[in-house]
Amino acid sequence: MLDGDTIFALATGDKPADVNIVGAFAAEAMAQAILNATWAAHPVANLPTASSTANKTGEA
Repeated sequence: MLDGDTIFALATGDKPADVNIVGAFAAEAMAQAILNATWAAHPVANLPTASSTANKTGEA
């Protein structure tokens, strides 16, 4: 992570886990959240969004 992006996580410590696996899951969860937000966005001020420009199959 050289560009300043950071994902923070909290844990209770109840279950032992490999920090690399937890980090990989955190990255996947963040990626899915970004995709969900991108597709849920609505156009504002005549600026298009992914959902407003998608073709009939739902792909941008």
